[in-house]
Amino acid sequence: MGCFGITGTGKSEYALNYILDIQSKEAVYVIAHDLNYSIPERLHNGRKTNVKRYQTIEEAEEGLLKSPGGIHAIACSDASDVIALGIRTADRSLERNTVGGRDVIRRGGGRGIPVIVYIDEIVNAQQASQYRMGDDLKKFVGQRRHLHCGLVYTSQYPRQCHYSLGEQATDVVFFKLKSEKDIKKLYESFGVPEDQAWKAQSLSGHQFIHCKTGA
Repeated sequence: MGCFGITGTGKSEYALNYILDIQSKEAVYVIAHDLNYSIPERLHNGRKTNVKRYQTIEEAEEGLLKSPGGIHAIACSDASDVIALGIRTADRSLERNTVGGRDVIRRGGGRGIPVIVYIDEIVNAQQASQYRMGDDLKKFVGQRRHLHCGLVYTSQYPRQCHYSLGEQATDVVFFKLKSEKDIKKLYESFGVPEDQAWKAQSLSGHQFIHCKTGA
């Protein structure tokens, strides 16, 4: 799921509430790329995020083993390392919980705890520029169901996001957007109906539109 909107509209809060709603209903690991420490300990609605902060991937990997709940936020520079940790974590869970082992997993019959990778401001993550998507992120986005993973990300600027993120998105949530280039990107690359996308200019406060886009 992609969440878009100018600063102060609540896109990151929406994304975090979305993730916490999933955690409240089922077992799921949440691993976040949070370079700027933007994930708060408590949201504006009073909801606790149970965020656990790490400087390195190694610290996060150890933290996931000791206490798997909550949001594991890593302040490393490269989001590809966070994506790789998400893949490893899901893979270990599949192997640990699947009767029949690798043969069953390869046939798509594995059972394990899935992983959500959350990337705040994805265009700053060294993996998803407008013109090139990193190999790790491309593989992750394209094979996420097979990997037992999901991706939630935010951005102020849809126009700066690689078109592949739009092609693979299942949901797009957008708050107020001012730039025509950002709005055009929503309907040209992210599957948002054009008439809905143009409403982004008139949204105010924390108003948003949620579109199911497939993939």
